[in-house]
Amino acid sequence: MARISVIIPAYNEEHGISAALKEISAAVSGLDSEIIVVDDGSTDRTAELAQRYATKVIKHPSNQGKGAAMKSGYRAASGEDLVFVDADGTYPAHHLAEIVRELAKADVVFTCRTNRENIPLLNRFGNWLITKLIKKLAGFTGNDPLSGLYGMRRSVLESIGLESSTFAIETEIVVKVSRSRFNTAEIPIAYRPRLGASKLRPLRDGLRIFRVLIDMLFIFQPYLTLTLPGFLIFLVGATLAGVLAVKGTVSLDGVRLGLHSFLAGAAFMILGINAAAYGGIIDLYAVRHRFKKPSRITRIITRASLFKTLRNLSLLILLISLPALAGQFSHWVSSGFGPFSATKSWMLALTGLLLGLQGLFMSIIYRIFAKDCYELMDVVAKNEHNRISVKRDLSERIAAKSHM
Repeated sequence: MARISVIIPAYNEEHGISAALKEISAAVSGLDSEIIVVDDGSTDRTAELAQRYATKVIKHPSNQGKGAAMKSGYRAASGEDLVFVDADGTYPAHHLAEIVRELAKADVVFTCRTNRENIPLLNRFGNWLITKLIKKLAGFTGNDPLSGLYGMRRSVLESIGLESSTFAIETEIVVKVSRSRFNTAEIPIAYRPRLGASKLRPLRDGLRIFRVLIDMLFIFQPYLTLTLPGFLIFLVGATLAGVLAVKGTVSLDGVRLGLHSFLAGAAFMILGINAAAYGGIIDLYAVRHRFKKPSRITRIITRASLFKTLRNLSLLILLISLPALAGQFSHWVSSGFGPFSATKSWMLALTGLLLGLQGLFMSIIYRIFAKDCYELMDVVAKNEHNRISVKRDLSERIAAKSHM
């Protein structure tokens, strides 16, 4: 088994893969390493040429995306240190040994492309924007989240898990590593012109990466993006509907608020509660899929007492709403299905019914998600303890060597 696995995703790279692999082979020749090329459904001679230099060549029957190729390479790798590099020759291979050395001290080693003239102008703007967003949203401390050359320990990849199958894979790795607060390092590199035609489509792949960032905003800040606005919308709706239910109509600077405004208030109440509830669901989803560590709020919403309280409150609302709806409907039937004048009372009772049902559904959904999170939270706690122990042991070994 090799200690270092160099994983190279490739798609239609026959013009550059031989030169790139030759350079990579020379760079790791003195290391206990293996080279894994994942041919992601190429229609040219990429796989054939890769056979000459690679330890393993994995072939996808069709093009599945860079992320899928990287995951295939990881599953086939035997090394404890994993280094990912593109097959287009843009990244100087002599940095591989430097990355391996840094992995003795860091969990993840990123690289930063110091020269950008070989990157198309539109790509440069996209990289700048995405870098700013990732630094802001995920707390990324590096300078180049989209570089295609980086290394990490196997334990890190197992801890964060990977979801993306496209070019957004780098964004996902950077965000998850940053949010999980792994120890990282960064190496400056010179970026070279690629060998062969580029597979990156700036607009399509840029929008795809930007969409991932928007998803990340909701995943990492669900209570700020959904729960808090949801509660505010609910309060506005409840206030508007409550005031109009009591007073009938209200005039504000010549604007008359009546039945339609009351109905809008009732709709805001339902919308607000749904948005607030979605925030909790996304938080549990993010913890379950290892996008983030459990927070205090996560531990609160996974308590059995919360499910029971939510269930009981929802049942109470239903016990009030259902008889009210039944009574109003019965009165309308007894009147011979004449004009219906109790619109506001009916809508209040109906809103109560919907909120009660929503609460019951949410108590069930939260309980289901919580079951998946209980075990994972224990695993996260153990991994954190192990990571601290490994760092302590590493520090002690470095200190011991310095005294020799």
